[in-house]
Amino acid sequence: MDKETEENRLVNSLKSLHYLCDYSQNIGTGENFMEIYNDVLHRISQRAESTSSNYMKEKLDEFPQFSAKEVDVYLDRDKDGAITRLAPIAGIVKGLWNTVKSKGANLSNINDKFRATSSICKNVLQVIEQPALEEMINQSKK
Repeated sequence: MDKETEENRLVNSLKSLHYLCDYSQNIGTGENFMEIYNDVLHRISQRAESTSSNYMKEKLDEFPQFSAKEVDVYLDRDKDGAITRLAPIAGIVKGLWNTVKSKGANLSNINDKFRATSSICKNVLQVIEQPALEEMINQSKK
């Protein structure tokens, strides 16, 4: 595959992940999200290796770790919203259950992961679309 095709695929994957993080109601399942998430990580890793980009390596390390279960718990929050508004005690019980299901990660932490992922995607997209930015970033670190 040529370099331009790989770059287009990376850009499209980043845009998809960015969109899903900003509009999580459009995520089908945690498994679907993880496929796109892992694809993005793989493509950034490939780009970092092929271009010897320290910036891409650093960004790759900044991505928070997700699990499909966490994403599913986060997606369930909207489905149960009507019930939890009507019965505050049920909301507390549901919150505790979600914390157990997601192995301790609460909805706020998961939301923070979505926001961080979205931001990283946006930054990487900017560098891909404007390659001079990476050089400026590298110069500013010296």
